[in-house]
Amino acid sequence: MNLPGNSGNKSHHETPSKHPDVAESGCFLLRLLGPFQLIDPQGHQIEFASKKNRLLLAMLACAPRRSMSREALAGLLWAEHGEEQARNSLRQALAVLRKELGGQDAHFFAATDATIALHPTLVRLDTDAFLSELRGTTRPSLEAALALWRGPFLADVRTSEPELEDWLHLRRESYQGKYVAGLDRLVPMLSGQARIEMAQRLVQADPLREASHRQLMEAYLAEAERPLALRHYDKLRKLLHDELGVEPSPETRALRDRIAATGKTTPSAPAPAAAPAPTVVSAPVDVAEPPSPRAAHRGRGAMAAIALLLVAVAAAGAAWHFTRPPPAPAGPPAVAVLPFESLSSDAADLRLAEGLTLDTIADLSRYSDFRVMANDTTEAYKGKPVDIRALGRDLKVSHVLKGTFERDKDHIRVTAQLIDAETGAALWSDRYDRMIGEIFAVQGDVADHIANSLAGREGKVSKSLAVGARRKPPADLGAYDLYLLAQETMYSDLSPEHMREAQNILDQAIAKDANFARAYVRYANTFAWLATTETGAAELFQQMLRYARKAVALDPMDADAHAALGYALTMTGDYEQGQVQLEEALRLTPNAFDILIFQSCLAPTPEKEMAAADRAIALNPAFPKWAVPCLRLAYVLSGRYADAIKVQSRQPEAEWNTDGFVVVAGSLATLGQKDEAAAVVKRGVAKFPGLLSIERFALNRGWPPDAINTVEDLMRRAGFPACATSQELSDTPNPVRLPECTG
Repeated sequence: MNLPGNSGNKSHHETPSKHPDVAESGCFLLRLLGPFQLIDPQGHQIEFASKKNRLLLAMLACAPRRSMSREALAGLLWAEHGEEQARNSLRQALAVLRKELGGQDAHFFAATDATIALHPTLVRLDTDAFLSELRGTTRPSLEAALALWRGPFLADVRTSEPELEDWLHLRRESYQGKYVAGLDRLVPMLSGQARIEMAQRLVQADPLREASHRQLMEAYLAEAERPLALRHYDKLRKLLHDELGVEPSPETRALRDRIAATGKTTPSAPAPAAAPAPTVVSAPVDVAEPPSPRAAHRGRGAMAAIALLLVAVAAAGAAWHFTRPPPAPAGPPAVAVLPFESLSSDAADLRLAEGLTLDTIADLSRYSDFRVMANDTTEAYKGKPVDIRALGRDLKVSHVLKGTFERDKDHIRVTAQLIDAETGAALWSDRYDRMIGEIFAVQGDVADHIANSLAGREGKVSKSLAVGARRKPPADLGAYDLYLLAQETMYSDLSPEHMREAQNILDQAIAKDANFARAYVRYANTFAWLATTETGAAELFQQMLRYARKAVALDPMDADAHAALGYALTMTGDYEQGQVQLEEALRLTPNAFDILIFQSCLAPTPEKEMAAADRAIALNPAFPKWAVPCLRLAYVLSGRYADAIKVQSRQPEAEWNTDGFVVVAGSLATLGQKDEAAAVVKRGVAKFPGLLSIERFALNRGWPPDAINTVEDLMRRAGFPACATSQELSDTPNPVRLPECTG
């Protein structure tokens, strides 16, 4: 069955673009999978203001023969009312519906004194088409069915009434189950990246369904992505433990063992290439860590050489850490990395564990979130029972990282655990299983993942310290405590109100310590967010520039400071120096999630932006909402419109800024979903009056030159207004104008 593409919320009384196949069929189209939509025979979408009226139509669509008695409808929709009042409410609802149908109700309803029904032939349902295609056994049939899935049943309808909630829940569960079953049947029919992406969609549909995870592991294995398959097993194991308190099933464990055994004869694993989807294991050469001795020798298999190289390279990285200037008084807390414990007495294993310890210290030392104690400091604890709380007091550290290294023939297992040194409580743990041939990948990959789990604004160290800061009386808060509270406030929902509140908290931090670089970094970040929701963007970016310059001057080794300065320079027109600062940020922390997010916004080419976005998502698949703006921009500028919309789905529309509406509307329009794009435009212009004309947003927002044309094209495709008023451009010096707006 051929149904039209998705459409947006535009009244049929206006003149939106039409759905030609609906118009030619002469039928209404009622969509219940995803947000409620009704399209009339002329191809125009009809809006229904009442939630009850949408539910009424959905109930008729789901009923046998699309018919229900008036008594049953009234009793279900108005269960809290008496019988007479419920019948009156139904009569009023039907009167409103007939008015909203604009005189077409005779072709929509088939009613009698006792029953109400949808017309059996003139109303088409997406649910009917979905179920019909799912009955097929071919790939085209299943793909057609899944193309109709726009989301859960009546995704935009919420109710607090128990009877209605039960009715919705049963149907959502039913259709969700059929959707998952369709995905499960389709995945094995696909190959290559298409199979991986469909398997990822299957996992997202029901994250606790082990069979879905096995499909994804098999898809990775089919593409020789064994490390990704094994890593996914680790994530599944942790998910099941955290959510259900259980281990993976024997079937899943057997699959994991089979995958682990497939590469035992391979001397070294090749570096995977960047895939077009956002789930990749490593960045392309142009954004990866610079070449180093350890990378140059990755193919050598002699254990002695591996151990010596691990120690030499990691020691060099650790030595670099000591060149950093001493921390400011308000500087971050300290973390101690205990020597990774080898679970065997083999000399080669002991050397490998030592090398992993040094490499982890070196990688963590690149972050400005905390100081890392030198290896000499913790070496004295090697091989001895350790009282973590006593160690914390002795070394004056807030957190301790400890781990183990184990080798079983060709297999390596590394565990890591972060512990609160004050309480002794475990805050985070993870496990990494690799083959011995991948030892260099192990030391780099494990250190990268540990560092990204601990450091950065989403890191476990900052989050645990923020919890402590919230418990302190205001008079006891230090500059670093205030910085943590400001950061938490900023990224709670990205609202302008919280950005201003964070600025007030940061003012207090700077008053306590005027040399605290990180406070200036976050202050700079607040202006970047405000520029997307308020007028006066040019001045806001100038403010960002001033704070970012101050941060870099105070701490030239802070990668976040360089990233903020790079962003500010780029948005104020100095693209060359902006790239210099962004490259320096990446040099300081090559695989830091936070820095890759900046790079995904502002790399010199769409290809590099896309590569940075892919790498960031590979490091943090559960990326936070604050990362959405840069990730969506990277994908839309590189033409990956579906990925841009997918990324944006992490953020509720209530939290979208101007960029979010432009990216989503432009992407929808480019993908042919014109009516949905028009609806997004309408909501965006209503939310941000005066900010979403092409003149103001595309031509006078400070976009890099190569992005301006793309943004303008997206806005024209979606139907944003072209011209800004003189008042709307009054805060922009020498504004660029469109020819059609200057007459």
